[in-house]
Amino acid sequence: MTQQKIDRGPLLLVGPKAPPLTGQSVAFEMLIDGLAGRREFEIVDLAERENRRDAQFSSKRAFSMLGILSDTLGKARQCNLVYLQIAQSRWGFLRDALIILVARLNGRRIVAHLHGGGYADFYKSLPPPFRWLIRVALRKIYLMIILSEGLRSNFAFLGTDYDNRLRVVANARP
Repeated sequence: MTQQKIDRGPLLLVGPKAPPLTGQSVAFEMLIDGLAGRREFEIVDLAERENRRDAQFSSKRAFSMLGILSDTLGKARQCNLVYLQIAQSRWGFLRDALIILVARLNGRRIVAHLHGGGYADFYKSLPPPFRWLIRVALRKIYLMIILSEGLRSNFAFLGTDYDNRLRVVANARP
């Protein structure tokens, strides 16, 4: 896929819309507002509107994840680039890995955005098979947006050449 095609074609934005109101949903709404009228895009909403902790699992959450994957599959075919806000939880990352797989199977590049600073700790806390999955999935990402230069070390586990994929966009900057 050429750079010109990426710059001009429709986007797929995958992230949480409010409610609930969180830092991620505010940043996602800013992105949507900033692109409105300037670029064609589709949205897949990741917001979970139930009061629950990230580590919890339920059948309702599993069905929601299937709906998100189905929505992503349908919309990724129409878009040239996928923007994805990645999670720092096991279930959230499994969802993200499947979204990355769907996008890549459709030949789409992915720009991931991490809103947080504890990714290295999250990675280290996981068992080896899960860490392997994270390395495989994140290597499929075209660019990774981070909030500051100091957060580059969060992705040191991917090797020094991965640093070329990292881009800093300060938090709350349109």
